[in-house]
Amino acid sequence: MQSSPCHAPAPPKQEISDARDLILRVLTVRKVARWCDVSESAVHQWLRRGSAEAPVPVKVVPVIAKNASDEGLDFDLGLLCPAMSGMSSCTFAQARP
Repeated sequence: MQSSPCHAPAPPKQEISDARDLILRVLTVRKVARWCDVSESAVHQWLRRGSAEAPVPVKVVPVIAKNASDEGLDFDLGLLCPAMSGMSSCTFAQARP
């Protein structure tokens, strides 16, 4: 008797490995572009041309972190800016009344 796909074990949670993975799989290019007021192609250029030290422009890291946090997403800022490693995206969340 075959097991039903409804009862299949949940796939293991995949770890986010880098800025590219975070933006493409979790945050989405469209959202990041909207948050940063740039085109989707600009976000793709950041991912293609960015270095290990600055995968995305440092000036947009707080914008991305704040908006992601507002949507309930939490990640290590070290993925976007290695100098901020260990800081949570919630650091930039607005205080809610």
